[in-house]
Amino acid sequence: MIEAFREFKRIWDPQWKMNPGKVIDPYRLDENLRLIHYEPHQVETNFQFPDDKRSFARVAFRCVGVGKCRSDSGTMCPSYMVTREEKHTTRGRARLLFEMMNGDVITDGWQSDAVHESLNLCLACKGCKNDCPVNVDMATYKAEFLSHYFAPGAHRRPLFHYAFGFIDRWSRLASRIPALTNFVTQTPLLRNVTRQAVSMPQQRKPPVYAP
Repeated sequence: MIEAFREFKRIWDPQWKMNPGKVIDPYRLDENLRLIHYEPHQVETNFQFPDDKRSFARVAFRCVGVGKCRSDSGTMCPSYMVTREEKHTTRGRARLLFEMMNGDVITDGWQSDAVHESLNLCLACKGCKNDCPVNVDMATYKAEFLSHYFAPGAHRRPLFHYAFGFIDRWSRLASRIPALTNFVTQTPLLRNVTRQAVSMPQQRKPPVYAP
């Protein structure tokens, strides 16, 4: 039966792409295990990660690849539901963090643009922490990564980070000069320039400040 299945597989899967190394010509028991040569450097983190022995290296392999995040139901993962791309699943992001810590495929560590691109569409909704069978908390991992990615002397933060990150301060200032603020944010030409400067979608309407 095994030989018959091998012949059948060779006919329909000549390049050995469908589930290779399982029933026919299986891998050795100690082959293709991702942790055999996994010896990452221990890095300093801002979060403590007590459930992972305070180690971001352990955080990076918490995901076991079940793939529940590739679902159309539940909370996770909203960005995958839109893009349908693996790099925007919780699993895909966890894998990139693993490769970042491993240092073989992703060699620029916390400054990796590939990891940043993957995490950029994460809404930090914490749906994965609730829905994921192993409670991968991508929102916290994203915050940790960005704290290093935008560290002093590394990447510069875009303007909209300051515009929306300090919205309470800008609003407090705007409330003192509402007429001028409303003139800048509500006049058609100025409004378009302002929205473009802070990366606000053009279809959004800035709030009107009360006198």
